[in-house]
Amino acid sequence: MTNRGGASIERREGKESMRRALSLIALLPVVLTACSLNHRPTLSPTRMAEFWEEPADFAQRDLLHGPGGAALAPDPNESYVLLEVDTTGFSRGYDVRDGTGRKWSVKLGPESRTEVVVSRIVWAMGYHQPYVYYLPHWTLNENGKLRTEGSARFRLSSTQKNLGVWSWRNNPFLDTQPFAGLFVLMTILNNWDIKSQQNAVYRFEREGQDPRERYVIKDLGASL
Repeated sequence: MTNRGGASIERREGKESMRRALSLIALLPVVLTACSLNHRPTLSPTRMAEFWEEPADFAQRDLLHGPGGAALAPDPNESYVLLEVDTTGFSRGYDVRDGTGRKWSVKLGPESRTEVVVSRIVWAMGYHQPYVYYLPHWTLNENGKLRTEGSARFRLSSTQKNLGVWSWRNNPFLDTQPFAGLFVLMTILNNWDIKSQQNAVYRFEREGQDPRERYVIKDLGASL
């Protein structure tokens, strides 16, 4: 039986999230200006690229699937084997494995929608993001028992290794305009959960590409 009331609420929430996302994307020139005006070239372009890269290809970016693209997206029709229950943070979640052996960090609840929307905006403005996706429904396999779960954020952990935390107060990019621009962006997005524990240095590894280390602000669900 279809829960029409629940589906209607989810559609309204989805439209509201999209409306907010479009409004915030319209502020792209403001943030890019903050990142480029009076830039102090204290770091090499290669070093700065670990934190921020000018989104010169903005018009071609896939904002639906994000930096991982459609090729890395989780399959909504397969079942995901439970590896571990995650009880940390505001929203509960799981560590799971899909049929191809890829491992995912899954976050449930309302933050899952917000995190993916905000992640796309942050990435659109040149800041690196992990490979995250949104599934409205999916199947969890817990010891052979299948059950349907609701909306969730899927973050790929197989091809992006977390090397540790980077600090807001002590990092290589403190004196740069892109770092100041990130603060501006977090204010615009109303992210009230800004803390170093939410930051990570990732090593991204994809077939056919050299491994890359990137400074990332993640877990953006406490925004908007």
